[in-house]
Formats: sequence, C-alpha cells, structure tokens
Amino acid sequence: MKLIGWLGIILYIIPLFCGCFFNFGNVFGLSVFGTCLVLGYFPEIVLFLTPYIEILFFIFILCICFTLFVMIKTCHIKPVGDETMILLGCGLYGDKPSLALIERMECAISYLQIHKTMQVIVSGGQGHDEFISEAEAMKRYLITHGIECERIIMEAKSRNTLENIFYAKQIISERGMSKSVVIVTQSYHQYRAACYVKQFGLGYHALCAKERWYSTCVYWSREFIAIWVVYVVKNLKKFTKLDIK
Repeated sequence: MKLIGWLGIILYIIPLFCGCFFNFGNVFGLSVFGTCLVLGYFPEIVLFLTPYIEILFFIFILCICFTLFVMIKTCHIKPVGDETMILLGCGLYGDKPSLALIERMECAISYLQIHKTMQVIVSGGQGHDEFISEAEAMKRYLITHGIECERIIMEAKSRNTLENIFYAKQIISERGMSKSVVIVTQSYHQYRAACYVKQFGLGYHALCAKERWYSTCVYWSREFIAIWVVYVVKNLKKFTKLDIK
C-alpha cells in the first residue's frame, strides 16, 4: 500500500515539471494515492473500515471502467472529410501555445492539408494570464504552417468547452456551414466535447491529437471528474426543472 501510494504521488507530480498545468486531475490523483499512503502507514484504519472500503472501491472501479469505455468509444467516430472543423483551445504561456495546444494544431493542420476545402473554427478566449486570445494564437500558427487565412474563422469569446461549442454553433448557423463537425482535441477530451456537440444539435466526429505519456493519467483523471460533475449538474437541473438553454 505504501509503495502504491508513493508511486502514484510521483506519477501525478511529474507532469508539473513537464509543462502541464496544475488541475483537478492532479488533485484527484494525489488525493487517491495520498489516501493509499495514509492507509499504508496506519493499517488499523483499514481493519476498522474494511467492509465500507470494499464496497466503495467496487463502486469506484465500476465508475472508472464505464467512464473509460464511453470515452474511448467516442474517439472512434471518425470524420469523412466534409465536416466543419472545430479546433479547441488549450492554454497559452503569454502568447505562446502550450504543448497540448501545439499537438492539437499539428493534428488539425495535417487533416486540413488533405481536405483542401474544409473550414476550421479556432475556438478559445483570452485567459487572465494570456497576452492574446487562444483563437488568435491558433490562427497565427495555422497561417504560418500553410493554412489559408480565408479558411480560418476565429471564435475568441469562450472560456470553457461548453462555450467553445456554443459559440462555434452560432458561427456555423450564421454562415450556413456544415452542421456535421469534427472536433480536434486530445482523446481524453473528446467525450465531453461530444456531449456538448450533441446538446446543441450538431453531428459529431473525432480527430484526436497526440498525448504525452506523462500527462495521460493527470488529464484522464481530470476528465473523469469533469464528466461526472457535468452529469450530476445536468440531472440536478432536470430535477429542479431548470433547463440549460
């Protein structure tokens, strides 16, 4: 138990020294393996809580397995080439794209170079510590790497994934673009994006960018939390008859 705890903590700390942002994924991982560490040093707690721990552990594993299944399944809904591309932002360092954002843009560029008539909506606003909007940074990067300016449409108001899709939907409706969209982001992010795409009545396809090995656990953990938070909030709103428009 002690070894598992220390290994898990190290696994969730390493990304902080490799350019990854601190997020709920780190908190989740450190909490889980920190608990393992405490239980390892104080085995009497395990003996006292054994029946409850077994039940909670079983439910926890079931939730993880189900969530991973739907997340992975979503990533296999591949585009056919006649969609509208939505490239989701992922943080800047001042005006420089984060590594994850560069991976998304490289993935988008490769696909856009094959499908010459496809248009792309670059979606992302400006954070409090960013010098320009993520949309502006993405547009500059795409133009620098050979994508024609007239194919790129900026959406620079959004602050999160829900707003990314909401404002992109407005642009699609205003311009009469294809309502079948291909979302460019990392695989861990696709399921939540897909939920919002379907919520706003758009057709969904996935184009998955590369992921760095050291960020996999952190970001998949973050999405696990985000997916369940969205699910719980959505159902609470239904229960209280407060619809999301």
